[in-house]
Amino acid sequence: MTYLLNLTDLLFTLHALRHGAYELNPVMRYVMTIPFAFPFFKIVVAGVLCWFLEYMAKCNRVARVGRNICAAFYGAVCAWHIVNISHVLKNKYKE
Repeated sequence: MTYLLNLTDLLFTLHALRHGAYELNPVMRYVMTIPFAFPFFKIVVAGVLCWFLEYMAKCNRVARVGRNICAAFYGAVCAWHIVNISHVLKNKYKE
């Protein structure tokens, strides 16, 4: 679940960047200055970390809590993207 939300965040972020937004996360903002690093980081590195967290969550309570926190965080980030997109669309069709 966390990985799917991470990929959703990637798609929303790329869409927003194409339409004039900027990355709020200072670490990812730096990563974006390196060609192809942003999608690589979000797909491969985050994928490996999510897989490891999921693997550890099978037998470790702390890892389960961490996985749930990560999923809640990415869920909130995706909700934030949806709210921003709805505001942009509302203002676009208001004119």
